[in-house]
Amino acid sequence: MTVPSLLAVFAHPDDESLSAGGVLARHAAAGARTAVVTATWATGTVRARELAEALRILGAG
Repeated sequence: MTVPSLLAVFAHPDDESLSAGGVLARHAAAGARTAVVTATWATGTVRARELAEALRILGAG
């Protein structure tokens, strides 16, 4: 059986929550593999930690 997947690509942190948070959370809750790519972020920054927390809440990887 194939697992549905959703890959979302955004330019900035917060875009995933502001523009598609409901879609991401709904798909993740339904069991879809849900992943987010953010083009502008830097490891170890406050923004990276905020993005990680938002993705955890949304259920996206």
